[in-house]
Amino acid sequence: MLIAAPVPARDAEYIRVSETQRVYKVLMAEDDRLTAHIYSRELKKNGFNVVVVEDGLSVVDRFFEVQPDCVLVDIMMPRLNGIEAIKAIRAVPNTHKTPIIATTNAFVPMLIENADAAGADWVCNKSKVTPGELADRFKALLFDGSRSAYAG
Repeated sequence: MLIAAPVPARDAEYIRVSETQRVYKVLMAEDDRLTAHIYSRELKKNGFNVVVVEDGLSVVDRFFEVQPDCVLVDIMMPRLNGIEAIKAIRAVPNTHKTPIIATTNAFVPMLIENADAAGADWVCNKSKVTPGELADRFKALLFDGSRSAYAG
């Protein structure tokens, strides 16, 4: 059994597992560099190792190389949108265990439904979710199995 050790920066939150000191990897697909920087900084502060790519095709290509523990994907991206990227990842056996969070500024019901149907575990509105909340949601998905919720 693995015992979770607290991360000093946040009360009662955890990411490093004491027996292995494992650092969990996030593969992030975000075409806006400022947003990618802000999310990456917060995830790193919470103990995650972050690999950033700038489009949907790259997240699919890098998924098997990086072997992330979780994925953060923007829905509206060049070359391949986030929904199609999620479908491509989920089409491969055993990827259903990897938590995927989809983000968007265009928070409309059809996009939410499509991201959910593609296999996103959580869909959130970028303007209403803080980077810290994204880190917390990844922790919940990794350790508690809290899946399939929407954040308006």
